[in-house]
Amino acid sequence: MDSCSCLVADRCSEDREPDIWTPPSPKPDSPDLFMTLPPELRNVVYAQVVPTDVYTHISTTRSTPEPALFSVSRQVRKEVMQMYYAANQVVVAFSLDPASDLPGLVRKLRNIVANCGKIPFRYFYFRVHGPVEGRILALLPLVALVHETGVKFATESYRTYY
Repeated sequence: MDSCSCLVADRCSEDREPDIWTPPSPKPDSPDLFMTLPPELRNVVYAQVVPTDVYTHISTTRSTPEPALFSVSRQVRKEVMQMYYAANQVVVAFSLDPASDLPGLVRKLRNIVANCGKIPFRYFYFRVHGPVEGRILALLPLVALVHETGVKFATESYRTYY
């Protein structure tokens, strides 16, 4: 019999390797089952895996890595981003050194505001590295963004030891 379909070799009377079952590959047009859940249930799942009550650093030099869920899909990124920034304290640290990427930092913050709404942060801190004298005009795009969003700054002090 050439058409043996035994899955266990010791039950097969033929001298051939058993067929091994492989799962079917997903169809490109099949929906993502997680995204078919109601948003309320997805938020329950997100609440279990999204870090909360942490300092999130957004910087011209180094930033806190974004949660892995941000990379799943655009829809998940948008939903998780809102929850993540609303539940954490955001520290925006930058240098006024001409070599720093202050415009890139402003673009990143604008992207967060565009995805999360007008007031996306629970607490918001600024931390400026280096002298401000002579570079105050470089801050204007950042000040304009803060003014547009109506972000309230945290009144408590923030300390870091890095």
